[in-house]
Amino acid sequence: MIHFSVRDPVSAHLLGATRGQQTIGPLLAQISHRPNEELIVVLDFTGVEAANASFLKATAFHLFLCGRLFANSSSRPVTNESEFSPKPFNVFPVFANLGPDVADEMTEVFQGRGFPFVEALSWSDDLLNQMRVRGHIEPAMREAILVLDGKKDVTATELSRGTQSPSIAPTAWNNRLADLNLNRLARRRRQGKHWHYSLIAERTQLWACGT
Repeated sequence: MIHFSVRDPVSAHLLGATRGQQTIGPLLAQISHRPNEELIVVLDFTGVEAANASFLKATAFHLFLCGRLFANSSSRPVTNESEFSPKPFNVFPVFANLGPDVADEMTEVFQGRGFPFVEALSWSDDLLNQMRVRGHIEPAMREAILVLDGKKDVTATELSRGTQSPSIAPTAWNNRLADLNLNRLARRRRQGKHWHYSLIAERTQLWACGT
């Protein structure tokens, strides 16, 4: 786990893409030396009263896209990518200590693009104890999160045989679980022929307005 503060000692208001790129630069440099290592990255907004969409897109959303690129093996870098284009890093970004204004702006950034994001509620050392999933949460994703919460190393076949959603076929569960990994909500590891999934936190809450 990496803990990184975005706090600026000069101002509690973080504005603009350029400032965001300057803020996140040292973190990206650190991650670039460990691109394939599975990392939960806690982006800490302690002391930040406001952050506009441009700043959040250059920091929080940028990290999220880096993780999606890694998870999506079919992705290919665009030919005209710039220094600030997302790179495929095996990161699971979570955002901590969000003030109300920052949380609202981040929700607009992610939900407006059809994505969820993770608010870190508690963590210790290398363990994310509790998270809240916010932003855009489709019904199938919501159901998958609720089923996986508190479980470890679950496969699509196991879930299809369960009593909670017996009508959902293994292929459908596999798609739902893969979507959780793509959106950086769940880890996965291959064992034999099957992918085994676990949510990135020990316990998970769902944002009530996340539909």
